[in-house]
Formats: sequence, C-alpha cells, structure tokens
Amino acid sequence: MFGDSVKNPKGWKKQALKLFGQIITGNTPPRNDTNNYSSGFIEWIKTDNIVADEIYLTSATAYLSEAGLNRARFVTPGAVLVACIAGSIESIGRNAIANRKVSFNQQINAIQPNAQTNTFFLYWLLKISKQYVQNHATKGMKRILTKGGFEKIIMIAPPRNVQDKFAEIVEKSEKIKQSMLTQSAELETQFQALMQKAFKGELLNSYV
Repeated sequence: MFGDSVKNPKGWKKQALKLFGQIITGNTPPRNDTNNYSSGFIEWIKTDNIVADEIYLTSATAYLSEAGLNRARFVTPGAVLVACIAGSIESIGRNAIANRKVSFNQQINAIQPNAQTNTFFLYWLLKISKQYVQNHATKGMKRILTKGGFEKIIMIAPPRNVQDKFAEIVEKSEKIKQSMLTQSAELETQFQALMQKAFKGELLNSYV
C-alpha cells in the first residue's frame, strides 16, 4: 500500500515522529524507597517485554505501587513502545503495542498516538523501518537513541483513512494467523497423544 517507507516512491507526506503523537521517555522511581514497588498495582515494562514478532507487550515481572506510579511515567492502551537503549544495535527499534495502561523504564520511548495516527499503522511503520530507526542511534559502545533523536526521525504520514484501511487488513490477517496457530497447537497435542498410545501398543488392534 505504501511502497518503501524510507525512499517514499509514492510521495506520501513526511513528518517527524513527534508529530505522530506525544513522545514519552520512561523512568525508574527510586529503588531505595521500597514503597514505590508492589506485587501488582501497575506493570513496569522493560525492554524484555518488547519481543520481536509479538504485536503486544508481554506481561511484566516487575510492578509499581500507587505511590511509585505517581513518580513514574505511563501510557494508556494504543501507545507504541520502542526500545531505544540496548546492549546491541539489533535491539534498538524493537517495538510493541500497549493494550493496557502500563509504566515503563528509561530504556524505552513511547508514542501515544494522536487523532491523525492509527496505532497499527504506526507499529508496522516502525517495525518495517527498524534499520532506518537504528541509523539514528549513537555510535558508542552502548547504542542509545535519545528522545531528542527519536522524535526528529522523519517518517511517511499517509492520511488517517488510508492508515485505517491498512489496519483493517492487518487485524484480519492477525485473526487468521492466530486461528491457524491455535489449530496447529491442537493438532500437535493430538499427534503427541497418538504417539504415546502407539508407543504403549494401544493402537495395535486398530492397524491389524
């Protein structure tokens, strides 16, 4: 639908990432105050929860308390979280969608999309443009994509109605994929059960 997102052969309007929505850098409430952390008030997302080929954030293992949330930064459902500080360049630019309210640490920049931006379009735009995003990171031993550098990245920005059409196709494709994965898992379970019966000799009469 959009052509090469970097070369932009179709001539889509281009703009800085900061114009796609509010960009927020996460933080870490003081650890020396144990009252900032709890076992379940709100998830505190780390880059480990941004997994390649997972559209949504995985479940966090760390949580903030209500007091901790007051000292933290958070996003609401629909935000796209991007790993911007990592040990390797390959980890820079990984992104995932928040499908619930979450807090997150300083290794992550999040975009809370505005009215002109479809979340699924933004997710796939960043995913497909990952190498382009990585090129904006610092060149030191620890690769860092600062908030300032991140929000200045220029991306294509098709009209919202075109983004929405793309998102409809994506959602249908994802439903088909999930259905196929479920069926595959069920078939694998049935196959394993069959093999166990065969191993025990419980199927011999069926084939004699």
